[in-house]
Amino acid sequence: MKIKWIIAVLGLLIYPTTLFSQTLPPPGNWPITSDYGPRALAGHYWHGGIDYGGPYGASIQAVEGGDIDRIRYLEGGWNLRIRGSLGKWEYIHIFTGNGYVPVPLGNWELRNATLVNPNNPNDVTYSNVIILWSGTMATKVLSEEGYSGRWIRNPDGSYIRDTTGATATTRASIEQSEAIAPVGNSGGVPTHLHLEYNNGDDNPLLYVVHDPSNYSLTFQHPTDADDGHVDGKIIISHAQPDTERINTRINTTTGLDLNITQFYIDQVDDTHRLWRSCYGGRQDDGDRSNTQESNGRTDGIDPQSNGIDDFIYNWDSTTVDDGEHRLIAVATNVNNNFSLTDWITIYVDPTPPQIKKVRITSGTKTTKVENVWNDF
Repeated sequence: MKIKWIIAVLGLLIYPTTLFSQTLPPPGNWPITSDYGPRALAGHYWHGGIDYGGPYGASIQAVEGGDIDRIRYLEGGWNLRIRGSLGKWEYIHIFTGNGYVPVPLGNWELRNATLVNPNNPNDVTYSNVIILWSGTMATKVLSEEGYSGRWIRNPDGSYIRDTTGATATTRASIEQSEAIAPVGNSGGVPTHLHLEYNNGDDNPLLYVVHDPSNYSLTFQHPTDADDGHVDGKIIISHAQPDTERINTRINTTTGLDLNITQFYIDQVDDTHRLWRSCYGGRQDDGDRSNTQESNGRTDGIDPQSNGIDDFIYNWDSTTVDDGEHRLIAVATNVNNNFSLTDWITIYVDPTPPQIKKVRITSGTKTTKVENVWNDF
């Protein structure tokens, strides 16, 4: 079976996009340097957050208030996690150093501290705390929620004092936009902040204020450049019987908030949808899976560079009637708004290819048989 494409890309239809007003402030006034989503075809590696290009040592502001439930070193570096009303927010690569011994950064210190119960000096425990210093006095001492309200004892037996001169106490409660830690490079990475939401399963830009979308979408395959022309028609040869690779390229160099790409045949509705590839992030989208396995063929997202992704689907063209159809691609941002659409017109022809002639060339040791196909 062959698909004959009689018209190349007919045009780009851009839908006006009104972004839903995200309510959470960003962690700093810094550019987004890496977006959320896959970094390899079929999503085998997933970038589960947003990277911000904050300067080394700059204070990070909490995007949402809540309680700290983790301050520790993980595989990616030092990690601070705050549990808010909308979910869990992780701030990764804070401070500096590649090991489990934190290195102070500016006025910030991360310490594995001796914590004393003010009501019982014999009740002593140990946990990581984050201290913001003002000279020799502590402006704040942040701890995990199970260690709030404790004094911090120094190795010499003295206690850390706050800016009023009183004994400083730890706290886990955080206000929105409060400074919580410095931008760093812990984990052996270049300086930046990696912000994750709900353990990387959801895109932080669902809720965090960011630049508006500015996408471009084009069909990479099929196009009029894929194969030769016969009688004004574009001929596409199938790698497998009855399948055709659909490939669109989406460039989201501003906003970086792409969420869903969908392919349709003839019109945009659920009945005519061929494929849906989703980064995840809303209840009806499931988890962060972006691929499907169908008859041994892998469909998915093939990242080209930051903000530029190819979306690939192997379509069974026998599922539609013979004749002319419109193939439509729709890109949707994190607010479920149609941002733009591209479409091409195709012609599905069930006529099998016929052999027009056979050309045989002989060599000294082998004989080569070359089939020359006539598609009409």
